[in-house]
Amino acid sequence: MESLQEKVAVLTQQINRQCELQEQATSRARVVQDDKTLLESRLHKTEAEFNEIEASRDGLRRDKATVSMSQP
Repeated sequence: MESLQEKVAVLTQQINRQCELQEQATSRARVVQDDKTLLESRLHKTEAEFNEIEASRDGLRRDKATVSMSQP
């Protein structure tokens, strides 16, 4: 009888440890997902800024070409 109780105790400890590990893994997964979301947001912002800069640069090039053509 004691042997079965020991086995139950050991298995209970193993299950508890597995639950702890699962909780830790879930927590780390949430942190990684939050980091991913933040980085995606920063990437989209950076891409938008880049596109604005490119459009501004293209406008400046057109203005420069126009001014260069109008000068004798």
